[in-house]
Amino acid sequence: MTPEQSMDQAAQVLSTLLLIGITSFGFWLWMLINCLVRPAWSFPGGESNGTRVVWTLVLIFVPLIGVLAYFFIVYLPGFRRKRW
Repeated sequence: MTPEQSMDQAAQVLSTLLLIGITSFGFWLWMLINCLVRPAWSFPGGESNGTRVVWTLVLIFVPLIGVLAYFFIVYLPGFRRKRW
């Protein structure tokens, strides 16, 4: 492999990682904004703002697992039930 080929391969890997990072950040930001603007009654298991605070902290401090959990536990069922 020539140095030019290895540089091209490294550029492809870096651009792919950048695309994945930007997409992941966008998805995380979308779920965080949804958590902050969603009415308290639409969270599963609570009418209080305490549920919103817990989910916000989960999204901030455990982003990878938190965003997936929020999407499947809160966002998707709420989207299917009714649009607020």
